[in-house]
Amino acid sequence: MLKFIKSIPVTALVALIAAISIAPGTPASALTYNEPPDLSNDISSPTSLGTLNLGANTFTGGLTSDASDLSDAFSVVLPVGLSLTNIQYFATGTMSFVEAQGFRSTTTVPEFLFQASSTGGVNAGILSPPPGEHIFEAFVLCPLCQEGASYNLSWTATLTTVVSSDTSAVPLPAALPLFATGLGVMALLGRRRKKGAAKTTA
Repeated sequence: MLKFIKSIPVTALVALIAAISIAPGTPASALTYNEPPDLSNDISSPTSLGTLNLGANTFTGGLTSDASDLSDAFSVVLPVGLSLTNIQYFATGTMSFVEAQGFRSTTTVPEFLFQASSTGGVNAGILSPPPGEHIFEAFVLCPLCQEGASYNLSWTATLTTVVSSDTSAVPLPAALPLFATGLGVMALLGRRRKKGAAKTTA
């Protein structure tokens, strides 16, 4: 085997190594984020979390009356080539004299993906929004909070994306022609070696 490798021209080895080294890696992992209770990111000033990736992107947080935290809002970018097909939201904890809790978006249809007077959740059927930035918010409606109403909630939102059905064919990676060339040269050299060995033994 070592003799065979030594017999391969340097140019073929360079092409093969270059193709392997610049070949695209594995797809990026889906987003995950945990939002601590605070007052810094309501719907008017969402936390920017970057680009959604293929698969289940999971976001968690907490809302508590102890911190007067009524809202956790974040913005994400839906890239071209992916469709947002499902949003799953679930909240657990306690609520006392709270009007409602839920999850909404200012940029999807419907806007109120989930709203209820008790804890719980839903798989939201949505009309997939167009590519671009989208804002989501876990919220509590508590008009009686100044009069003793209280809440302590933990929430989880999962935004699932799939490859868009109208996405055009994926172009060949730039490394593929180099890789194919390297393999082709190696195969050709292998055949020549076999023919040469056959002649010497004939």
